[in-house]
Amino acid sequence: MGRYGEPVHIDGHIKALKNIISLLQDNATFYLSVPICAYDTVYFNAQRVFHPLSLLNMPIVKNHLKLKRFDYVDRQGHLHLNMNVNHVTDRITHSKKPRKNRLGIYTFHKR
Repeated sequence: MGRYGEPVHIDGHIKALKNIISLLQDNATFYLSVPICAYDTVYFNAQRVFHPLSLLNMPIVKNHLKLKRFDYVDRQGHLHLNMNVNHVTDRITHSKKPRKNRLGIYTFHKR
């Protein structure tokens, strides 16, 4: 992200996922938590925020991982367990503050 003077890589999140996936054994469980909101957003040199379905639609994820569970933490700090990611996406998109970040917790198995 360039925060510490390193080069900016617009696809750094994809490179990181490729590296992590390459380290996973077949059938391994992989937990990934990322900030989520109604839109893919980059806060320059700070963080990347994902639409809840964006990760699932990335080819690297589609080809190597299977979503087993989705949990999230809402803006008030409440943990919602084993949620339907499409339902959460609708809830966030139609909320009064769709740009406010939440935390998505994805549980994947490597194919």
